[in-house]
Amino acid sequence: MIEKLNDPVIRIQAHAASAISNIFENLPSDVGPKYLEVILPILISKLESGSTCLMESSVTAFSSVAESCGTSFDKYYEESLKILMKYLYIDYPKEYK
Repeated sequence: MIEKLNDPVIRIQAHAASAISNIFENLPSDVGPKYLEVILPILISKLESGSTCLMESSVTAFSSVAESCGTSFDKYYEESLKILMKYLYIDYPKEYK
């Protein structure tokens, strides 16, 4: 699934992010932390894609990964929050609200 996050088709990237969200929701807590270093930078980069669908799927996947990893996510929390907050303050056009 991680490989599909870099597919040239944005819709496939969005579906991959949704699949990752579903996978991490049911993943044992000791497995998820092994993928944090790889998956978080990719999901964060998808926030800059410009595609609303991909951005929404990436944020959902991001939260599923964070929740699944529990305290292993703590060291990423502060920096992740800064990045996510940046996107909350963007003044999106009315059709995206």
